[in-house]
Amino acid sequence: MKTGDTFIIAKPAWRFIGALAFIFIVLEMIDAEFLAFITFVAMVVVAAFYRNPERITPFYQEGSIVSVCDGKVVAIESVDNAPKGKEPCYKITITSGYFDTSILRAPFESEVSVLEVRRGARLSSRSAGFALLNESARFGFKNENDNMVFVQHQLEQSFDDFNLQTQEGQKLLQGSRYGVMLKGVTTLYIPASSRVAVNVGTHLKAGETLVGYFA
Repeated sequence: MKTGDTFIIAKPAWRFIGALAFIFIVLEMIDAEFLAFITFVAMVVVAAFYRNPERITPFYQEGSIVSVCDGKVVAIESVDNAPKGKEPCYKITITSGYFDTSILRAPFESEVSVLEVRRGARLSSRSAGFALLNESARFGFKNENDNMVFVQHQLEQSFDDFNLQTQEGQKLLQGSRYGVMLKGVTTLYIPASSRVAVNVGTHLKAGETLVGYFA
């Protein structure tokens, strides 16, 4: 998906919808009406998984950080080390299901300074090998004041790969699209000097929900 993809259904969905549409036509031709109906329902469900709504980021004060994904906050911790540094930070863990919007959005106006993608398994987050084996993507978002937020996405029991359209050095506006993650776990690492604006149990909307502020 390109960052400018504004169609109502995200581009990665079309290969699945196309395959299902072909099966639907074949089933209709042989009068397998019940199976054709199931296939049609599957097309609608896939389209819902990849829906690509417009989001307008509210006008927050300078230094605001918005959510990069839809989902629910399941943990907020203080840790000693960020993924690419030694500074203390807050670690915010978010789970996203199939019926959360799958579009990923930039947390603030920033430059992508770190990009690591690791292909792998798609185990449940409750599995012992989840952290080491699952497919993951890491980003560093840095603003003009050198404030940085690290983001890690990990797929969980997803039937699709990450669909990421960003690269090292790319500049993004707050709330702009940078990819698709269909069901997974997202971890935000924000500086310990920041103010956190969410609690465990908060439901987030990518590009809209305020997560915190830089000091």
